[in-house]
Amino acid sequence: MVTPEGGKGAPSSASHPPQAPSLCSHPSILAGLPTGLSLPPRAPPPCSFPKGQRGLRVPDPAGGNGLLGGHLRAILGGAMEITVAQWVLILFLIIVPLLYEWSASFKYFCKMTFYNGWILTLAVLAIPICAVRGRNVENMKILRFMLLHIKYLYGIKIEVRGWENFNIKEQYVVVSNHQSSLDLLGMMEILPGRCVPIAKRELMYAGTVGLACWLAGVIFINRKKTDDAISVMSEAAQTMIKDDVRVWVFPEGTRNHDGSMLPFKRGAFHLAVQAQVPIIPIVMSSYRDFYSKKEKKFSTGKCMVRILPRIETRGLTADDVPELTESVRRTMLSAFLEMSGEARDKDPGGGQ
Repeated sequence: MVTPEGGKGAPSSASHPPQAPSLCSHPSILAGLPTGLSLPPRAPPPCSFPKGQRGLRVPDPAGGNGLLGGHLRAILGGAMEITVAQWVLILFLIIVPLLYEWSASFKYFCKMTFYNGWILTLAVLAIPICAVRGRNVENMKILRFMLLHIKYLYGIKIEVRGWENFNIKEQYVVVSNHQSSLDLLGMMEILPGRCVPIAKRELMYAGTVGLACWLAGVIFINRKKTDDAISVMSEAAQTMIKDDVRVWVFPEGTRNHDGSMLPFKRGAFHLAVQAQVPIIPIVMSSYRDFYSKKEKKFSTGKCMVRILPRIETRGLTADDVPELTESVRRTMLSAFLEMSGEARDKDPGGGQ
């Protein structure tokens, strides 16, 4: 030890604690070894695990192969599993929007799936409200209110002409062309008070939609049985007069995607003649510019709806029904062709 004056002294116990002498370094043992022979260097102690912990040793960041490496491998393995799931989600979120924009067919199926699914959902919400009244034509107002917004979701503009032809206080029969399920949007746009559609009987069994329609007073007919259809029409005529109800009928009987009109069935006209109420034709322009089931196309667009002047049936009999049917169809077809061309001229982009 160096003293403050520069002298040497005994080592300080405070700076170097005493160590036990090594057996191999004892002078008596070293003296007994042959000349030139030395002990091999002492190996470092093996890596030891705490009691009860054993595992695969992998190099750790410090360069060792201890327990730390095993823990890191386990953590990184879990991180890899999460990352794979995240990659799947990321790819899904990227591919679906691209397909939606690039594939017209994919967009069509997506839009139609949402359209039908959303109507089913709205029916679920409407059923408890309509059930308060039971089966009542006034429930149609609730369905109309809940369906009016759908046109905005799909970017479909509906232009209505001829509102003055609905200024009738008496009962009447509405006849309209039928192109697709999108006709529901045009119907809800102009549906008059206390008016219910006549629908095929199969719709009554369409889950929540069927129940909601039944509660709203929709009249169901079996198109396959003529006798049943005639019977229902006779009852509808009596209901119209007794309960002050208007009826909406699609005389084509089925959807027509050909951009024209199918021959009309006579049931609606028999109904009007039997009840001696006027007929109000309603024509919706072609959807071809923005919707086509055959081409799997569904974009934004414009639809024109025209309410034509009333056609009287007072004084007519069943013998006059065939001519009445053809006359109304000719009038509606002429308006349809005119409107479809006009709508195409006003919206040449076809829903771009």
